[in-house]
Formats: sequence, C-alpha cells, structure tokens
Amino acid sequence: MAHIDLLPNELLLEIGDRIRGPHRNSDLASLSLVSRRLRPIGQENLLCEPAFNLTHLHTFLRELGHHYYLIPKIKCLEILSSAKGRVPHQELLNVDLGAALEVEEYPALPCPWELFALSNFRARCVDVINYFLKEGDYRRNWHTALNADIVQALLGVLLVILPNLKSLHIGASWLMDWPIFSSLTPPGVKIVEPEGWDHKWLSPVLQKLQAELQALEFPADMAAFVAEYRTVALFDFRGFKKLKHLSLSSATFCSQTRQPPPNPARLLPTSLELLRMSECTPATINFMNEICLAKKHGKFPSLKRVELYFWSSVRIICSAARRRRDPHPVHDVRRMCADAEIELYLYFPMLKLSTRDLGRAPWSIREEGISKLKAVELAACSRNPLLDPRWLAPEPFELTSDLEGDIVMME
Repeated sequence: MAHIDLLPNELLLEIGDRIRGPHRNSDLASLSLVSRRLRPIGQENLLCEPAFNLTHLHTFLRELGHHYYLIPKIKCLEILSSAKGRVPHQELLNVDLGAALEVEEYPALPCPWELFALSNFRARCVDVINYFLKEGDYRRNWHTALNADIVQALLGVLLVILPNLKSLHIGASWLMDWPIFSSLTPPGVKIVEPEGWDHKWLSPVLQKLQAELQALEFPADMAAFVAEYRTVALFDFRGFKKLKHLSLSSATFCSQTRQPPPNPARLLPTSLELLRMSECTPATINFMNEICLAKKHGKFPSLKRVELYFWSSVRIICSAARRRRDPHPVHDVRRMCADAEIELYLYFPMLKLSTRDLGRAPWSIREEGISKLKAVELAACSRNPLLDPRWLAPEPFELTSDLEGDIVMME
C-alpha cells in the first residue's frame, strides 16, 4: 500500500475537504502537523473554506496576507459569534421567556495595541479601503473605525477582498455583530435597536454582497432587537438578486402577534430555490401559506424546497396552533406545499431547538445525521435550567415530502 505522502496533491486536498464536524479546524490543524508534505494541504483547506469565531477575524486576515494566492479560491465563508459571555446569563434566560434583552449601545471595540504593532497590517487595511471607496464620508468613517470599531472595519475589509465569495454562513451569529444588515430594514419599519448599531458606511459592502451572494445564512440570534407591536417583518432580502439559498430564523418574518402574515413577495428574492427557517412557531405556518400562494401565482418560479425547524416539540407546537386556530403544523403545511409543488422538510425537537443554544445552525448539524442533532439538542437542553424534562418527547419528529406531497423515507 502506498504511503499517504506519495499521493498526489489533488487526492490529499480531497481528503482534507472531507474532514467535517464541529472540530474541523483543530482536525485540519492536526493534519498539517503530521508532516511537511501535509502542512500546506491542511493550511489550504483551512483557508479556502474558512469557518471561525468572530474573535479570530484578525488572525484569519493575517493568514490571508501570507497566502494571498488562495484568496480567489474562497467561495464560502462561515463566521460564528454569540451573545453568551457578553451579556449577563440571566438576561439571556429572560429572552427565552419572551422578555426583551436590553442593550442600550452597540459595543464597539477599539483597536488593541497588538494590531497596531503588527507591521503593515493597518497599512494594508487602509489600502483595501482606499481601493474599494475612492472618496467620500463612508471612506473617512471606515478609516475612523480602524481605531474606534475595529471588528466592523476588519469585517468590511474581509468581505471586499474576496472576489469569488458566493456563500456567507453566519446563521450561528448574533445579529448585533452584523450592523452591515441594518440597511435591509423595509421602509416604515421601526426596530428598537442599540444606539450606534446602524453602520451606514458599510452600505457599499452590502451592495457588493447583494450583487454576488448565492447563499446566505442570516444571523438567528436576534436578542436585543425588538420591533414595534404591529411589525411583522424586520428585513427585506429582495436586494440579493442572485440569491438561491436563504436560511434564517422565522422571527425575521413571523410576528407572534395576531397581525396578518407579511407578503413574501415584498421580502424574498424571486431567484430563491431553497428557504430554511429555524425557531419556527405556529405563526410560521401562516407565513408558509402566503409563500405557497405566492408560488402558485408565479412570484417564486424557482422555489423548490422549504425546510422548517420548529422551536419546540410537535406536541407543544400542535397544541399552540390549535389554541390559536392556526393551520395544523404537519398535515396542513404538507398539503400547502404539495399544492404549490414545493418539497418540504419538517423537524420538531424533543423539547426545544434554538440556534443560540446549539452553537451551530440546526441544518448543518442535521447533515451529520439525526443522531448527532439529537445528541447536541439534549446537551443544550441539559444546560438550560428553565426547561422541564417532563415535557421531553422520546424522539424528535421529522418528515420529508416530495413535490406531490408523498412521504419520503429517511434514515
């Protein structure tokens, strides 16, 4: 049998590409330490399909500076962040009970002296900003942010230096860390947001993303953001002209009030092929009805599949829908999608499913198998003192139906 070092680079890169899971970065780092032959293989896989916490943003940018020839290969970017550890734990528990998390001011982070000490790092960032924005107030604001708001300044730099970026996965992030999306608020919608969160100088970067992205996972953790009582939709995604896959929390569109559901044709791009929503509630069912009606009227000709990951167990969701006199979360949604010729996937957890608690988007965990998602869910529930284990269902409930509404066998 041939030694692994004798394999061609193409096969070694394929081996590295198949390393997945929550420990992917550490596994690839370990691979790069096996031998000198495997070191560039591990590094290339780490840099060409990056997935890292927001706290490592500056480190990733520095590595890109050393391996700039890999920048055109980066087509997918995943960044994680969380409100945990940044606000009192009790306040996050109050959010689970329906109370608003009060954060009065956007937590801008000044540039630490360690970054100033790095040779040419700041100068390279300034060069990128000056190349992307020739002149104007936005460029001056961006320069100022290099001192006063370093995280957003570096995020902007990262997003503009990736010419072939097609997929942005930030579903397991806190919306607070992405003020670039503040411009997506529909006209007339009032969001109670932390002071200083609206970063208008990032709007040129958003326009670049809107013109190029084909897949977007929108931040699911929306703690500290509250809309007016009659508001039913917080963000408008129609500006993403090439977007095919959109994943987000149902709280983005589906208000818990008794207001009519929003018109999806005024919120979603017509190019959409896959829509995934997490933290779904009975209110999501009415929004799904509007999506199916819009599909039948030709508003979303490319929409092929919808995936719904519900907030709580099938027993609790069905009971809540019955009290609200909403459509049935399983039978009626399945009929709606079959009538509109849309594939459907439903997932109901054993007790509670929250992207913030899981630490990752539920669909990314589901790709590793239902047993993996079940294990991560149980671990998250055990850490939450507010959850009563007596309500724990024996197994999660999931269902897949095809374009005609027929049940599809799963693992």
